[in-house]
Amino acid sequence: MGWFHKETYLPTGIVLHGSFDSGWALDYHSTIQNGAWHRTIIGERVYRFKYRGQRASGRWLAKVCLEFLKHLDPPWEIDVVLAVPPSRPRRTLTAAEFVAKRIAHAVAVPFLHREPYKSQSTRFMKQAETNSQKHDIINNTMAIRRPEIIKGKRILLIDDLIKSGITCHEAVRAIKTAHPSWIGFLALTKASGDRTW
Repeated sequence: MGWFHKETYLPTGIVLHGSFDSGWALDYHSTIQNGAWHRTIIGERVYRFKYRGQRASGRWLAKVCLEFLKHLDPPWEIDVVLAVPPSRPRRTLTAAEFVAKRIAHAVAVPFLHREPYKSQSTRFMKQAETNSQKHDIINNTMAIRRPEIIKGKRILLIDDLIKSGITCHEAVRAIKTAHPSWIGFLALTKASGDRTW
């Protein structure tokens, strides 16, 4: 099985466009092969962390992210690492938070847990049928607790999967209220065929 490469795995990446200053996804979550959907190497690791609790997959994802960031041209200078918050409160780290925390530790910058945070409860985005409904669910639901730590800083924002881009857009909107100098967005995976903000 090819999921657990010992050698360094460096995805080519997918450029993302949105309300952030620069954005990338490591790879698609799934692709069509021989007429059927199959998870990519990155997509399989995200799945194994999220649904099977395999922390080794989280460590592998963080390592791949660090290698990917190292090869960006021009390189991203990062002062603070954040993760897109979960749609519902939870005690354990999400895949995005786990990876963000490890990246921050590796590059010796702060990881601000649950910053931004959900300032109000919302329905699950999966309940929405259109992007307009998704926007109505998530709009103005995130806020920043400690804007003084973010002000003037270069922010790396991590998410595990970007679909419509609406949740990412809301997280970036909240971060911008704290006046950072720059926001880079890195998604572990991107849903095939969907657009971003």
